[in-house]
Parts: sequence; C-alpha cells; structure tokens
Amino acid sequence: MQNLSAGRVLLTHNMTQVGNLLHTAQSDCFVTLYMQKHMSLDAAPDDDNEVCTTSLRIVGSNSSNALYIRNASSGCRPILENFPLSQGESLRVSSTVLSRHLVFGYATPST
Repeated sequence: MQNLSAGRVLLTHNMTQVGNLLHTAQSDCFVTLYMQKHMSLDAAPDDDNEVCTTSLRIVGSNSSNALYIRNASSGCRPILENFPLSQGESLRVSSTVLSRHLVFGYATPST
C-alpha cells in the first residue's frame, strides 16, 4: 500500500475543469479515496449550520467516462474504494464546492 503521488489535495477545480491531479500509477493498482473538510486560518469562519452538499467528478486519464459522487461526505469512511488504474494512468477529481475539502488516500498494487 502506498500513499497517492500527490499526497493530500485541496479541491480547487470545478466540475467544468479537468480536475485536480491525485495520482499517476507507476504500475497497475487499485485506489481508495477519503475526503475531509479543510479549514483555512485566513478565511472567515463558516456558519456550522450551513447546509453544503459537495458532489465530485472522478476521471481516469485512459477513460472517456467519469464517475460522479453526489453528496460526498467527509469522515473516516472512504468515498471511493478499489478504483482500478492502469500503469501510467492518472486520476483527477473536481468538485462543486471549491477550496473546502481535501482528498487523500492510497494505492494498492494489483496482483
């Protein structure tokens, strides 16, 4: 198991953009992703009662299809498990809510 090549990524690309680069596979692998809220000390505090739903678009570079996750939630449960990537393929993620979430995870080699 190895961390994603980009480490923790702040989602700053919207759904009409290519997406933030998360990982480029060195060999065939399966990727698991987690998401957590990001709080900046420079920004004004958000209202904790504000309802904010985040949707994600996840795209592999060798695929013309995208995976959409509606109402993605941060926490200890993965938002995506065992997503297959081929050697040299990249994984990108974009979001409906910008600069509010970090995405991280790990890659497990396929055998």
